[in-house]
Amino acid sequence: MQITEENFKQIDPQLLLDPKRYQDIEDMVVSISAAGTADYAQDYVIVLADKLDKIGEQMPRELFDRYLKLLSALRLFSLRDVKDEEKERFFREQIIDVFKLDFVDIQFWMEYLLRPYWDSPEIISELRQSLTRGLESNLQKIGNEDLVVPGFESSLHPTILNWLKDYRAFTPLGKNQAIRSSLDQLSYVNQSVNVRKIAKPDRDLLFRIIKLDDWLRYAEVKYNFSFPGQAKIPDQTVEGEQHKLIPEELLHLVNQGGLQTSNSSSFKLNTKPRPSTPPAVPKNLPTVPRPPVPHGQDLEVLRKQMEKGRVDFTPVIKMTPQEIKREVDELELPAHQEVVHSSPRPVALASLNDIKAVDDLKKIELAHLRQAPLYNQAQLIKSKILFLAQVNNLIPYYTVNAFEKSPLFQLYLKVGAGMIADQNVDRGLALKDSVAKTHTDLTLQEFEAIADLRKDIERL
Repeated sequence: MQITEENFKQIDPQLLLDPKRYQDIEDMVVSISAAGTADYAQDYVIVLADKLDKIGEQMPRELFDRYLKLLSALRLFSLRDVKDEEKERFFREQIIDVFKLDFVDIQFWMEYLLRPYWDSPEIISELRQSLTRGLESNLQKIGNEDLVVPGFESSLHPTILNWLKDYRAFTPLGKNQAIRSSLDQLSYVNQSVNVRKIAKPDRDLLFRIIKLDDWLRYAEVKYNFSFPGQAKIPDQTVEGEQHKLIPEELLHLVNQGGLQTSNSSSFKLNTKPRPSTPPAVPKNLPTVPRPPVPHGQDLEVLRKQMEKGRVDFTPVIKMTPQEIKREVDELELPAHQEVVHSSPRPVALASLNDIKAVDDLKKIELAHLRQAPLYNQAQLIKSKILFLAQVNNLIPYYTVNAFEKSPLFQLYLKVGAGMIADQNVDRGLALKDSVAKTHTDLTLQEFEAIADLRKDIERL
């Protein structure tokens, strides 16, 4: 039995003690990564952690460490859904683990974490500062020998915290230099005495760490979802003193809190002051007569009858003998029956040009990709994703997510999963085997075109 996302939650944790099962779990984590959904990954963080907790003492240390790296990868995929304190803690305690996994693209997951706040630069700035604090206080080690860092009397342990101190001491910023460059990074890795003492895999790891630190500190992060060449709509200041579209309650709160602008004298909200206490309710309100009871006997009559020990339940409405006969003789109408109409099937797309709504992205099939040159169709899908995000005032995440539910993208995932599981190093033969198992005729060129499209749209 192969372990997959579908059955992983139900399997016996004892299965993980078999080293041959590790590849199944890694393939599952790769598939979860492809889903690109934080809450989905968080579910598997909980499940995998629970299973490892049950069998950790029985598992060989080396195999257990490999599983912990996969658990760290799942935590990276789910960072978007946890508190900022947890994000900082992850960078302080586990970041090296994910760098050691070839299938994890750290840069992509950083963009994935920040992109939802594309229109709130202050939130992006706070997040980057939090991640930087975590990284620059990390005590995970790279190498075994202590570091000799200028400005420190004694040698320092080779933790990320101390490697970054050594990096900054080796490449100080110049008088007119605001950021460190790629040349600074390469010079440090190739010329530092401390770096020369560690093995090449550790040097490569350290190089990726300092690049991430510089990116978090200095990179200009701006997300623009407009079409190429599209002019940006400028911000407009509301003119005048009358602003009827703003609710009066909000104006009252602004006025009480004291509005602060760069030119407060030219921006005045005109509204009536609200009374500090609600108006008093008049004491002598007119009595509204109750409407007469439309049926049944008067309550007072019933009360008096109960006091006498006799209650007359004879209905007020009486029928004549002719009315009774008519009611008995006439046939009853048949009971009303609801006619349940089956819901109409979704209308298939004739071509990609017929995509007019976000839900239409869920209908894209392989046949649509073959209606024109492959590259043109892939670009048309991308442009539709961007266009629908813009006209519906959405961030592209939602339109990308709709496309990923389409038959075309699901076919790509299914074939890709088969290729990952195939041991054949020849991609063409691996695709051929996977296509045969999924009963489709997807070609290698089409598979790679969808893979390139996926890479493009997931960075939007």
